This record gives sequence, C-alpha cells and structure tokens, in this order.
Amino acid sequence: MCIRFAEGVRRFGDNKILSAVPIQRHLLEDQSISEKELLEEIHLLGEDGTVLRGAEAIKRVVQLAPSLESMRWMLDTRIGQKSVGIVYRVANKLRRSCIKCRRKRY
Repeated sequence: MCIRFAEGVRRFGDNKILSAVPIQRHLLEDQSISEKELLEEIHLLGEDGTVLRGAEAIKRVVQLAPSLESMRWMLDTRIGQKSVGIVYRVANKLRRSCIKCRRKRY
C-alpha cells in the first residue's frame, strides 16, 4: 500500500512540491518521528518542519498536487472532509494489514 500511495503521489504531484520517502530512508536521515508512529499512519513533512498525519496529510496532498485541483472543492465541504477521513481510515487499515503481512513473511 505504501509503495502504491507513493507512486500515486509521484503521478499526481509535481516532484518539486511533493516527494515520497521510504520509511527506512527517513529513519536514517531523521529520527524525530518514531518508526512505530510512521508505521501507524501516513505523515507529510513540510519544509518548514510542520508534520501532518493521517487524513490531514491527505488533505494537504490534495491541496498541493496540481493534477488534483478539480478535487479541491470537496475539502471545503463538510461531507468532503468526512469522505476524506473515511477513505483515509480504510486505506490506512489496508496499509497496516499489508505491513503485518510482510512482517509475518520475514
């Protein structure tokens, strides 16, 4: 799931604005967020040091990705924000089960 999400970020985003970093690489460069936290939910790290997690990170990706501009209106509605939260929770469950599955294989 993480690899697919990262590919989506690359596809939708302008690489000058958004880039996906594997957890392992991030941990080598910066330990300010624990591995456990990184595995629990998606994080978006801003150049200014801000950290957004979960659905808030997804909302910001939608705001920043040029090709997702047509979807931004949803972020201004209550139903749109609720939808982002629901989609994130489902995606995060899949992502976390994928992580557990991978751990069992190794």
